[in-house]
Amino acid sequence: MRKIVMTSVVVMIMAVGAQAAVYDWNGNANNGTWFDAGNWTVTGSASGWTYPNDQDDGAYTNRDCEEINITNGDTVSVYSISVDGMRDGSTTNVLTVSNGSTLGFGNALWIADYPGTNGTVNLTNATMNVASLIDIGNDPGASSTAALNITDSNVSVTGGSGDIRVGVQSGTDSMTVSGNSTVDIVDDLLIAVANSSDPGADATVTVNGGLVKVGAVLNFVDDEGTAKFYLNGGRVQTHELRDVDQANADFIYTGGELLVNQATMSESDMNTLISNGDIDVSGAASWSVTTMNVDGTNYTALVPEPASIGLLLFGFGLLFRRRK
Repeated sequence: MRKIVMTSVVVMIMAVGAQAAVYDWNGNANNGTWFDAGNWTVTGSASGWTYPNDQDDGAYTNRDCEEINITNGDTVSVYSISVDGMRDGSTTNVLTVSNGSTLGFGNALWIADYPGTNGTVNLTNATMNVASLIDIGNDPGASSTAALNITDSNVSVTGGSGDIRVGVQSGTDSMTVSGNSTVDIVDDLLIAVANSSDPGADATVTVNGGLVKVGAVLNFVDDEGTAKFYLNGGRVQTHELRDVDQANADFIYTGGELLVNQATMSESDMNTLISNGDIDVSGAASWSVTTMNVDGTNYTALVPEPASIGLLLFGFGLLFRRRK
């Protein structure tokens, strides 16, 4: 009988420990501050935590976080957070920012930074401004998942390292850009950037629409892992495209526009990448390599083959076109 009682107690403790909580922003404190319990309505926190980072009052979200919602149109400020699910990996913590809301970071956003956890950030009709860095997956273990999904939203990374890094050490990590979105990265977009001592990430970037603007380098795979980039629509504009020719890197083009500064890539260079299959155009209905001028800078561009010159212009000043 004693064994049965003890087992029941253990099961009850595990059930309480595994309970997931929902943190809804209400803004009632009227100060726009993330680390203020007065701005949150909390449902289901068995530990009695009153805001998403109450557990250690630091960057990691509470171990019971399953949902964090900012959906009322407010502007919210925070220095840094890491969006992490339960520490045993049994849940995914989902941060949703929508309905005209704005989330600003004085430093960095990490997604699934705590070892073995899963995190997702969904932006829909929202704005997110980050002063230094976005890391999508920064777990040295191989089991985590991290995702940033951007739909009809604006994201900017303006200073500090100025990077978005997708797949920093390991795990399955992704960024998806859709609709009328703008992602403005002052420095680099790095895909699968593990060190040689790490197992490497399975990292994917998908652009279905909008504009992704990379101020410096769109860079694939340092040492380990796999990097995939799907360009299905919209525009990707970068100063430099690097390491797309590595065996564990794939650039799959089905539509949209890829613009690379002519200071770093000529039309001949891009045609060579296409001929070698490093930029895979096999899924595109049609394509052409062109020169385009945007804001006074000449870019080598991969674009859909248009039905007319008028469609090709898109208001960006096409200079000339070579047909394929």
